[in-house]
Amino acid sequence: MISNPERIPVFLRYPDDPVSEEMFGRSMVQVRHEKCGYRFMLYTGTAWPVPAVETQAPPFEINETHYYFRAGFPSWYTVCTMKDASVARNTVRNWVESGDSFAAMAGATDLVLRTPFTMRNRAYQKAALYDMEEWPDYNQLHGFDESHVYSHVFYLDHQLYKKFILVAKKWDCSWRVEVNILSEHEQIMLPDFVPAGQAFGSFYPLR
Repeated sequence: MISNPERIPVFLRYPDDPVSEEMFGRSMVQVRHEKCGYRFMLYTGTAWPVPAVETQAPPFEINETHYYFRAGFPSWYTVCTMKDASVARNTVRNWVESGDSFAAMAGATDLVLRTPFTMRNRAYQKAALYDMEEWPDYNQLHGFDESHVYSHVFYLDHQLYKKFILVAKKWDCSWRVEVNILSEHEQIMLPDFVPAGQAFGSFYPLR
């Protein structure tokens, strides 16, 4: 039992207010991926529920990136899954704090951004990366051994974006879930939390 659900911040809670239900309710569908062991609610107003799948290196038991998007729409989602014995021995924070830093230094922008193929080869400029911490009540509710949340603010071809990142693991399987939205202001604002809450608040492991 969760001792106090209100301790879970809004960017990790699926919005259940009447306004969100009226605006998004009929366009939300559950995505369920058996191989990669996850499910979550997707807003089909900006993304198709069938992902484009890329296999990543190194060749773990599972190492895939799933892109949920619609051509011509600026927002998108990604779900990366890694399953390997090494996952249980390492903190998920390394995926963002070490992995992204190394990829950026190596010039591997797509590993930092994880953009669909329709949006690649655009000029990238980082504005900020915010540590939004770990929330034990969220882990307990969703069945994760560990999780952490970040927000990455960046520009693509002078267009401002915000990326909310959830990294989580259970046993030897980990997931990196990203919600990318257009923005007009670099600072994080309350409306930015709605798409993040839709995805993160409904993201659960299947095993």
